[in-house]
Amino acid sequence: MTSRIQAWLRQPWDADRIAAWVFGAYLLAAFAYCVHRGADSWFSGDEWQFLVNKHSVGDMLRPQNGHWSTTPIVVYQFLSFVFSLQSYMPFLVVLVAMHLALATLIRVALRMSGVRGWLATVVAGSFVLFGPGEQNILQAVQISMVATMLAGFGQMLLAQHDGGLSRRDVFAVAVGAVGLMSSGIGPPMAMVVGVAVLVRRGWLVAAAHTAPLAALYVGWFLAFNDSIGFSSGPRPPGSEVAAWISTGMRGVFVSLGQFGISAAVLAGAFLAGMVLAAAGSSWPEIRRHAAIPIAGVIGAPLLFAVISTTRWLIGSQAALSSRYISMATAMALPAIGYSFEHLTRRFAPSGYALSGILLLAFPTNITLIGTQGLQPAFFEGQRELAVAIGRSPLARQVPTDSKADRNFLGLARVPTGFLVEAWDDSMLPGNVAVSPKTDLQVVVRLGFEQRPEPAPTGTCDLLTLPFTGTLPPGTVLRMVPGNAAAMTGAMTVAITGIDADGTDGESLDYGFGGGSDLRSHLPTRRWRITTPTGGTLLRCAPPS
Repeated sequence: MTSRIQAWLRQPWDADRIAAWVFGAYLLAAFAYCVHRGADSWFSGDEWQFLVNKHSVGDMLRPQNGHWSTTPIVVYQFLSFVFSLQSYMPFLVVLVAMHLALATLIRVALRMSGVRGWLATVVAGSFVLFGPGEQNILQAVQISMVATMLAGFGQMLLAQHDGGLSRRDVFAVAVGAVGLMSSGIGPPMAMVVGVAVLVRRGWLVAAAHTAPLAALYVGWFLAFNDSIGFSSGPRPPGSEVAAWISTGMRGVFVSLGQFGISAAVLAGAFLAGMVLAAAGSSWPEIRRHAAIPIAGVIGAPLLFAVISTTRWLIGSQAALSSRYISMATAMALPAIGYSFEHLTRRFAPSGYALSGILLLAFPTNITLIGTQGLQPAFFEGQRELAVAIGRSPLARQVPTDSKADRNFLGLARVPTGFLVEAWDDSMLPGNVAVSPKTDLQVVVRLGFEQRPEPAPTGTCDLLTLPFTGTLPPGTVLRMVPGNAAAMTGAMTVAITGIDADGTDGESLDYGFGGGSDLRSHLPTRRWRITTPTGGTLLRCAPPS
């Protein structure tokens, strides 16, 4: 390895080598820019599941939202052990580094596919600061999907060699296994790898690269299918799958070009270049240079098709989601660069024109990073709320598995006991200023947990409103059956904590719809409960 590096350093400074160094410099600048743009981020939504209650191997293997997520769980557990939760920066740095590593592997794939240095740099460079895919650059929870893509590209590149099976292939399959264990797109990525290996080295080697991964996934599925929670809803009609594919692929070219006419030119050039490549290449040339591009041509639409099977009810416009566009673009770029290369060989000026179109989109895509997702004010509020809950004496009086937040993007998945333990262990940031208003709101958040409840077994009566007084722990407030305001989701329950001196604290409003009840937790606290939108409530005593 050292001799290879030394030989590469002694090579003359030709156009391809200069292009490689320019790409490397761009990566360094991009790293600094992305870390700066995400410096105010903090934990949100799904990523709390990678942190909470993962104490055993079984916990780490158990699916998250129906997906195999062992790899990101291990990464989160390691980073939280080493750096605690004081700062989001270590998690962000890992994601940014992985994203830029993926961009680098895309360029390696382009060069391996016969794309010349400068065109490879421009095409892969379009993914480096790819604003439409900012979720996969700034939201560390996307370590999951980026790890799958990174491992998939790694396996494909390791498999691109002649000869029979070797230790390199064994290592490639191990890399693929890491990707399989990272996210829900692990199985389709393994299929894409299989296509690339099939074209390059035949069915026997392709089977050797995919069969172990298939066996591994089936074994995991059989072991954990009781907790995977796959949707049993209707399967999408073919027209919906086609709509997802067409919307998503159109989104890839629009994201790369940023302007309608630019996207149309890029898509037209891609199709023309692929036709020229197919017509002008022999099978040995296709086998050697087109394996990864062919896999990408299949993989990008396959990605949208697979996702549509569980997400189609929310509409095909969801295919334009940042994380999906990022992954599909990564899959498609080797094929796009390969087709542009063949077009350029036939008509040299087209290379300059296509590179110019891609470069014109760089400024827009760069400025999009950090503007589309959750903003610093949200993260600041979440940090403040987590600290306020963790340090509150009342948090020691409620069930450890209770949840004090209802925000799906916030702390809705985080048990109060986890935050208390994190605060006691100095895991949470200690330099966060908590406002008196937030402290008073936490009293209500801890006092009432909103969640679906089973049918009551204790006695129930109508709660006289407005209500002022205490409630025994475990008391459930639920809507009266047939209550029009609650059934339409328009009913609001306002709860105000009353201080010991009789003055009102802060009030919180709870939206009250079907299946969302309130369970009380603090028996000595007095409350004022009203329904500003009208409606009545049942008060159900805890089981005896």
